[in-house]
Amino acid sequence: MIFGYSTNAWVNYTLAEAIERIAELGFKGVEIMGDRPHLYPPDFDEKELGEIKAILDKRRLKVTNINSFTLFAVGDTCLPSWIEPDPKRREIRVQHTINSLKMANALNCRNISIPPGGPLDGTAPDEAMALFHEELARVIPTAESLGVKLLVEPEPDLMIETTSQFLDFIKDIQSLIRTK
Repeated sequence: MIFGYSTNAWVNYTLAEAIERIAELGFKGVEIMGDRPHLYPPDFDEKELGEIKAILDKRRLKVTNINSFTLFAVGDTCLPSWIEPDPKRREIRVQHTINSLKMANALNCRNISIPPGGPLDGTAPDEAMALFHEELARVIPTAESLGVKLLVEPEPDLMIETTSQFLDFIKDIQSLIRTK
C-alpha cells in the first residue's frame, strides 16, 4: 500500500513545488490536481510533463491518481458537467477527461477521478443519467486502451451522492461494457 497526499492542499504552489513538499513530508505517493494551478492538460507540453516526471522519479514518488474532478480553469468545482443540457459544455468535460487520461498514462498513473455529473439543476434524474452514460461511453475506450481506471467520485448535491446510487450506476456501466 502506498500512502499519498494530494497537491490540492498546495494550490499556492506550483506543481513542482507541491511535489517537493509532499516528498519532504515523507509520502511515497501523490495525487495530482488535474486542474490549475497544477496539471491542467492544455498548460503542459511534452517537455514540461517530462520535467514533472523527472521530479517524481528523483523523489521516488508514485502518482496514485490524477484528480480531474474540478475544472476551475474554465468553470468551477463541478462545471462544466457531464450532464449539462448544452453539448458544447459537456464536450469540455469529455475532452478534459480524455486529456487527463493521457496525462495519467504519461506519468505511469493508473487512475483518474471524475465527478458524477451535476448539479441536476432541474434535469430529470433519468435524463441526467442517460447523458452521463452517453458521454462516458466516449471516454471509456481511451481509458481501456491506456489501462487507466476512471474513478467516479460521489459527492453531495451531485447526481450520484450515495452508495446505493453508485451501486445502481455501476450495474449499468458493467452491462454497457459487457455488450461491447
